[in-house]
Amino acid sequence: MQVRAHAFFSVWRRIAPSALAPARPVTFGGSLDCGNRIGNPDVDTGGAAIVLEDGDPVLLAGAARLPLLVDAAGLPRELALVDFPLAGVTALRVGRTRLSVAVLGDRLHLEPAGKLVLRTAPRAELPAGVSWQWTRRDPRAVPAQASWWAGLAAAGGVLAALLARRGQGRKNPAQALGFGAGVLLAILGLGLLLAGRLGAAPGAAWSLLAACAALACVLAWCRGGGVIACAVVLLAAGLLLQLELGTGAPDSAWLRHFQKTAAAVTLGTGLLGVWTAWPRGAQPAPARVEAALLALAFVAVGALLVQVGWGDETGVFDLQPVEFAKLALTALCAHCIALGLGSGDARSRSLPPWLRLVAPALLFAALLAVAPVQVDDYSPLILLLVWAAAMLLAWSCAARRRGAALAVAGLLCAGAAAPVLLRAASPLEAEGWRFYGERFGVWLDPAAHPHTGAQLLLGAQAIGAGGWSGIDSAFGLSALGQGAAAALAIPAVQDDFAPSFLLQRHGLLAGLGLWTLQALFLCALLHAALRAWRAGAAARNYHEAWRGRFRCFLLCGGGAFVLGHFLLSWGTNLAFFPVMGQPMSFLSAGGSHLLFFIFPLLAVAAAGESTLEEN
Repeated sequence: MQVRAHAFFSVWRRIAPSALAPARPVTFGGSLDCGNRIGNPDVDTGGAAIVLEDGDPVLLAGAARLPLLVDAAGLPRELALVDFPLAGVTALRVGRTRLSVAVLGDRLHLEPAGKLVLRTAPRAELPAGVSWQWTRRDPRAVPAQASWWAGLAAAGGVLAALLARRGQGRKNPAQALGFGAGVLLAILGLGLLLAGRLGAAPGAAWSLLAACAALACVLAWCRGGGVIACAVVLLAAGLLLQLELGTGAPDSAWLRHFQKTAAAVTLGTGLLGVWTAWPRGAQPAPARVEAALLALAFVAVGALLVQVGWGDETGVFDLQPVEFAKLALTALCAHCIALGLGSGDARSRSLPPWLRLVAPALLFAALLAVAPVQVDDYSPLILLLVWAAAMLLAWSCAARRRGAALAVAGLLCAGAAAPVLLRAASPLEAEGWRFYGERFGVWLDPAAHPHTGAQLLLGAQAIGAGGWSGIDSAFGLSALGQGAAAALAIPAVQDDFAPSFLLQRHGLLAGLGLWTLQALFLCALLHAALRAWRAGAAARNYHEAWRGRFRCFLLCGGGAFVLGHFLLSWGTNLAFFPVMGQPMSFLSAGGSHLLFFIFPLLAVAAAGESTLEEN
């Protein structure tokens, strides 16, 4: 059994002598988990462990473990039996519930914060001498720690609007107003993110209000046509689904997913508004553009190395560098293809030919290296293959290489038939494969793996319970705000299995509507790419032609990644593919994917539409 505790140690153990390889036990017990923990519902959390002795796995029972000892008055004493004074203590954590502590004379005042159980009526099953005060959850609550962000956001927005209006000489007050509103939303979104990170997030009503205002401003600012319109509807659907998950949960911690998504949407739309309203001056020289793209690529590679060294498959410092790397890879390759197609102009040789090929190839290789080493699934490989095929197909069509286009189309058809062929394999044969064979075995026969196949089994049960019109036979309208305990039992239901909750609560017809919106968004991206290509072909100077080609291939590459996310997420939830941990764009709980990939893609689409209208 090989368990990857850390990417660096995982690689080191493969190449280092056994005496130098660090040992890390595999613990059993509790719920299913990742890393070096294996879930077992019949064993208490941490009740057993596996260690390697002379290369052989040895199971150690919990009773054979030594208790954790501390130094008490110079003598070793068991930690569980030591009394600690509360002087200077400001908070306690019991499980995942955080309690703020205050000693008021001879009374101990505990106020729950963070994760607390929700009840519909007060309960007074308490011992003598202990009392509590029961209050309803206030969705409009504003913690004192977060209130100053609102004033800072308002002041920053007003100041930015005044400066922008003064700089433009009252010629375009609407643009100045949009610039100020963008700054306000960006500061507000950043404040909401930091407040949630510090455990002082305001009530859900404020997050919803900020997100609604942000989406309304996007429709008023941007001229992205169908791309922006479809994106706003998809973002609204994702926010409402995350809010429904939070209000249907039996504890208050689930609302953090909605609040984080709302904060990311507010911050992203604010930055998008600033980008859209920013005055356009002279176009930068090609050398400066290339230097910026290379710097973007180096930052992406550095962030990936930081994740390998200090992060895990969930990211590093609550961020996902791979999302930024996907954007950098797409932009760099779009630039190189745009230069290659315009090679007849002497100014296209500003970047050395070897660097045009090496820079995107190195970034692509870095992503391929991080995918199997750092992440315990193969979904990044599938995403990169979909992206590479789409970029090759776009280049073939642009360069009028019919043979290459037909070859890529044939490979895509063969890839679509791969799941059907894999379904024909036997579970025992699949588990013997060296590349994630256990996951294929669980996919082929999830009933034989009731614990590791919990996501597939619970997701299938949720989808089956929803039927065509939802679990309430009214497309979920009568179940709004009601409990969702059955769907919340699905692991990662807010991320990878968000579509399962959607199909359970609102039915397959709602899922068909979401598929239609997603298809319209992809078609709008393709239409924007075609318009950019035509604008580049009709341009009268080299720079305008390059910019049209660059925007075309950037939108194609970004759309390919979004398509890959849609395919993997739907395929995982509907059991077309083995379970692969990728969120669904717009629908899942957002963060890095929204800020580092989706909103930059929308900014490119909006800027392209504005440029076309100006011309």
